[in-house]
Amino acid sequence: MGLLPPIQSSFWDHHSSETALLSLLSQIYMAIDHSHLSLLVLFDISSAFDMVDHEILLQRFQLSCGMSNSPLLWFKSYLSGRSQMVILGDSRSKWARVRLGVPQGSVLGPILHILYMANIPLVIANHDPTGHLYVDDIQAFEHGSPINQLALVDMVWNKTTITET
Repeated sequence: MGLLPPIQSSFWDHHSSETALLSLLSQIYMAIDHSHLSLLVLFDISSAFDMVDHEILLQRFQLSCGMSNSPLLWFKSYLSGRSQMVILGDSRSKWARVRLGVPQGSVLGPILHILYMANIPLVIANHDPTGHLYVDDIQAFEHGSPINQLALVDMVWNKTTITET
């Protein structure tokens, strides 16, 4: 049996932060029933909206979504040539070119972020199927015998310091 990706609770009907929490608690209770420890690592990737690399996003559109020609050029045009400045009182910064991030406050911003982050469940599943995603939060956890505490910590450490291949 192959590895399954972690559960994704956001953006689905009848799923909420409550169902994400209930799923996590269920996993922990099952571990307790087997006299196992649970080690949980939480990631908050909310700043990922600001760190979306436009080139990687466009590559993802091509490779993962099969997008090409006019639609791909439209997204490239949408993301490129953006600039911003900061205004504080009467002071203004110089205009700076924006090379990272998705336009916030736009309808496409969340969709672009979702597409950019879409392969996170597969990256986690390649290392262990135990995890849960909810919008910009990732939970990765492992259960094990109290006798093997250090091995459990080592397993989680190795899983959470992965790089995408």
